[in-house]
Parts: sequence; C-alpha cells; structure tokens
Amino acid sequence: MSAAPSTDTPLTTGRRPSLDLSPDLVAWVRLLYVEENGRLFVVASDPAADWMARAVREGRAWIRLEDGPERPVTAEPTREPEVVARVHALGRDRYGHDTWDAYFRGTDEVLALDPGEAPDRLPLHTRLQREFDRAAVVYDRALEGNPVERYLKERAAALIEETVRRADRVLEIGPGTGFHTLRLLARGHRVLAVDLSPKMLDTLVARARSRGLADRLEVRELALGHIGSGLADLPSGSFGGIVSAFGAFDLEPDLDRAVPTLGRLASPGTALAFTALNRPGWGPMAWELAAGRPGAAFRRTRAVVPAGGIGYSLELHLRTPSTWDALLQDHFRRARLLPISVLSPPFRSERLLRWLGGEGATRARQFDERVSAHASLWSGAEWLFHAYVRTGPNDIAGPLRRARPRRGSRDRAERSRAVPRPPV
Repeated sequence: MSAAPSTDTPLTTGRRPSLDLSPDLVAWVRLLYVEENGRLFVVASDPAADWMARAVREGRAWIRLEDGPERPVTAEPTREPEVVARVHALGRDRYGHDTWDAYFRGTDEVLALDPGEAPDRLPLHTRLQREFDRAAVVYDRALEGNPVERYLKERAAALIEETVRRADRVLEIGPGTGFHTLRLLARGHRVLAVDLSPKMLDTLVARARSRGLADRLEVRELALGHIGSGLADLPSGSFGGIVSAFGAFDLEPDLDRAVPTLGRLASPGTALAFTALNRPGWGPMAWELAAGRPGAAFRRTRAVVPAGGIGYSLELHLRTPSTWDALLQDHFRRARLLPISVLSPPFRSERLLRWLGGEGATRARQFDERVSAHASLWSGAEWLFHAYVRTGPNDIAGPLRRARPRRGSRDRAERSRAVPRPPV
C-alpha cells in the first residue's frame, strides 16, 4: 500500500499500525495492513506499484512489524471478491473510512502475506505467469496509452502479416491479449495461440468472440520452454506459419528444447517470424545515455539483463542475429532481417512525447518509417524483425554465408549483408 496513489513513497503513519515490506531486502516501503486468521493483507493504491509487482512475481517478500526483526513471508495475490471485500471492511474499521478510501477505494486486488520460513524463489514460468496474469487486467488500456509501444506493434504486425500471408494455420507463441492474433484471424488464418498466462488467454478468447472470430481460434496454456511436451499431440508439419512478437523469445533462457519442436511442426517452406530485442542496439543505447542512464545503456550489451535493468520488469535474454542463426540453423535458414524502428525512443518516454505533441509525433513516425525500411540499419534498433524459412531435405540448413568480420569488429559483415525476402 503506497502512501498516495501512483507512488511508492514510504507512508508516514503516525500512530497508525504499519509494516515495512521489501521484495529484496534492499528497498523498503511502509504500508498499512490488516490481519485475519494469522495472515496479513496489504493493498496497493497504484496497481502498477513496483513493490507489489515484484512481490507477486517472486512469490515472497520480507516484512518488519513495528521496528521488529525482518521476517520472511510468502506473497500471494488474490482478486476473489469475498476476500477483497473483507480486507476493505477490516481496513476501514482499523484506519477509518476516510483514510482507507482515500487511498484504496476501487482497488480489486489484495496481497496476502503468510509468515514462515523464507520460501524458495518461484520457478521461472510461475513467475512469468504471475507477471502476465496481473498485467492482463490493464494490458490493453496501457497499450492504448503508450503511443510508442502501439507504433512498434503496428510496425511488427504489418511485417508478420506479410510474411505468413499464404499460411492457412498459424502457431502464435505468446499472443498476450491478442493484438496480432485478432489481425491474423481477421485475415482468414486459423490460429493456435499458446501462452503461459491463463488470464491473457481468457481476454484473447473474449475479444475474439466479440468480433465473431473465435471459430478459427484455439488456445492452450503453455510456456515456450514446455512446448515440446505441450504440443506433442500435433502431427509434423501442422503449421504454415509460426509467429511470436514482443516478449516470448526474449524471456526464455534456454531455447534448445523448443527449436526442434518448432522445426517438427513446420512443413518445408514454413515461415518463422518473430521480434526480439537487439543486442545492444546503438539507438536505445543513445536514448539511455541522453536520459542520464549510463548503467542501462551498458546493460544492453549483456546477454542477460536483470529485471528492471533496461526498464522492463522481467529478466531478459538478449541475442544477436548471428546467435539466432546458430540457434536455428539445424531447422531454419534466415530469410529476412529488418529493424522494427531505428529512431523510436524506449517505451517510457512520456516527457519526449509531450514535447513533440501530436503533430510532431506524427512527423517523427513518418520519418522513422522511411529510415527503418533500410535493412542495413538494423544495428540501430531496439527491436528486430527476424524471418526464417523451414529447410527441406534438399536445402542446406544454416544462416546465409557471410564474409569473416575483421578483428575487433562486432558482426560487421552481418550488418552489411543483403537479406532477401522470404519465399512464402
């Protein structure tokens, strides 16, 4: 529970009972709380509060009661109406209606804290599921309010739709609430959408039904890392296109088990199209430096970026185009490499957008579209569009041949090579 809406500033509570909570034993926030049946409950006045997101994702936190010792707790979110209503009633009794409602009126999620031994860190896919289940509630609203993210998604959608335009059935990995899925369905494709977040899938299905598109949609709750077992029932060559945009591939530390499954499910000539974060990308590095974030700029050069390291709330695994080529070479060959956007700032660029204004932002988008059409400028982008083609028995698998880069040059030959369009 933060001191005021949209802030994590510690709460000055006077004599009101409070606790200090930390998801990492480093940063602490002071919160109001209620107790019942040996459990503690807290509420966030800002649903996007960092302490809440991290405690939910990790499934654990540490608390201090009235300057007492640090105690480990498990952290479990709930939106059950009865539990939420009970916590609000207890909060009003304890702190008064005016105080409680000033911060927490209308909140529909509470965090239950169970004292005990320090819990182990939750498995990766459980943490990812919790993160995206929480995000599903506000995902589309947040997208509408973020013109940079929406612009990038629209750019990626056009490239994806062009690449799989001849496919009948498409496998989409990590569809979220369906930004790309709904467009594919509207174009007549049949889509199997797999996502580890049941809340995201529920939203996707509801949106497809509201548009009369649900008859061509199938969904499965499944993480990319478990795709081998989760899709084992499907015959080989089930899909004419495989797509993924903005996230799924960057969140998996190990794709070695997933790639053979993608190869099995793709018939020869099938297009694999996805977006992935660039490593490092001179454009986002320049934006970070201009914003006074040299640490974030440096972290973009690393293969593994910790949660929050470059503004994204989850741990990321960045790969260069040559790394992707090597990872996929036994089943796919590269067909295309393009920047999604060379000039766009990071998602969190509200100040810049206010300064540009509506007309300025429109001109900036038009200029960026012209610049980003040049494949040779891919090294400047934060996000890249990768297109590969499933190799057949008579094809030579692997990346396109390129000259050996000179000593001291990072993929110089790769930056200058011509990349053909996919033959799909």
